[in-house]
Amino acid sequence: MSTPIKRYHVDDPMDNDYELIESSGGDIVLHTDHLASHAYDEAKERALFEAEFNTLELQGGLNSWTGRWEYDHPHVNSLWQGWLRCAKSRAKAAGWLE
Repeated sequence: MSTPIKRYHVDDPMDNDYELIESSGGDIVLHTDHLASHAYDEAKERALFEAEFNTLELQGGLNSWTGRWEYDHPHVNSLWQGWLRCAKSRAKAAGWLE
């Protein structure tokens, strides 16, 4: 997704007009933004994975046979493959993958 997700909060619920005001800390998002937040982007997923597991050895590269990114250490690569399956499942459930 190229644009950030817009967040909103209710202006003043006590006056019964329930106007939505854009707010970076709001807890309400548009349904389309929620679905778009589940879009599958492997580069973004790898950045999130590496940020989560920054203490592990994260050397790797593209596999010349499959064209997929693989980590040199088998345990890290196994974690990565599980991460990808979860991301793809989330994207599929949101209608981004078939």
